[in-house]
Amino acid sequence: MGGPRLSLWWSLLVAPLAAGQTLHYVGEWRLIDAGRVQAHLGATGARMELQTAGLAERIYPVRDSYSVNYDRALCASSTVEDSQQGERHREIKVTFGAGKAARVERDMVRNGETISNGEVGVPGCVHDLLGALEKLRRTVLTPGGSITIPMSDGRKSAGVEIRFQEKETIRTGAGVFNAIRYEAMLFNGVIFRRKARLFVWVTDDARRLPVQIRVQMPLLWGTVTLRLEKEEPG
Repeated sequence: MGGPRLSLWWSLLVAPLAAGQTLHYVGEWRLIDAGRVQAHLGATGARMELQTAGLAERIYPVRDSYSVNYDRALCASSTVEDSQQGERHREIKVTFGAGKAARVERDMVRNGETISNGEVGVPGCVHDLLGALEKLRRTVLTPGGSITIPMSDGRKSAGVEIRFQEKETIRTGAGVFNAIRYEAMLFNGVIFRRKARLFVWVTDDARRLPVQIRVQMPLLWGTVTLRLEKEEPG
C-alpha cells in the first residue's frame, strides 16, 4: 500500500456535492482490512483523510490528507497534500493560474526544506482528481462512450479519458447498488507513472454516488479495493 502520492488515487473515490457530504470508505488489500478514508465534500472545495489499519498499518503506516479549492465550474485553483508514509513526511502544494500549474514539495522532517519545485503548462480550466470525478458524475454517457477531462497534479498535465464499461450490481457496507463501472486511463505515464488500471463504480441513479474503486497493480503490489461504508450530510 506504500509508495509516493498514495493518497491521490484513494481520493478518486470522492466527488463534491453542492449541499455538502461526507463519505466513509473501508479499504481491502490482499483480502485484509487495509485502512479507512473519510471524504468531506462541498461545492467549492473538498478534503480527504486516509489512514492505514491492521496488517497494512504494521507493514507501512500511512497518514495522508488532501484538500482542493475549485470554482463552480470545478476548475482547480489550489491543492495541498500532507503525506506521512513510514518515516517520510512531505507537503506538496500546487497552485493553478495563468496557464500553468506551479508545484512545491517540502520535506517536513527537515523543517520544511524544499525538495523540488517546478511548473507545467495547463489549460485555462484544469481539474484535479476530485473535480474530475465530480465532472464525471455530472456527465451522462452511453454504454461504450467516454469523456476526456483535462487534469493535472502539478507534475504532469494531460487529457484523461474515462470510459463507460458496463453496468453491475455492487454490494458494500452501505447497501446494494446498481452501478456503472468506468475505467480512468490515469496511470501508465498519463498522469502517474505507475503501471496500474483504475476502475470506479458510480451508482446508476440521480445521486451518481461513487460506491467502489479498484486499483489493479502488478502482482508485487496486488489489488486495492475501497467500498463505501457510510454516507452522511455535511
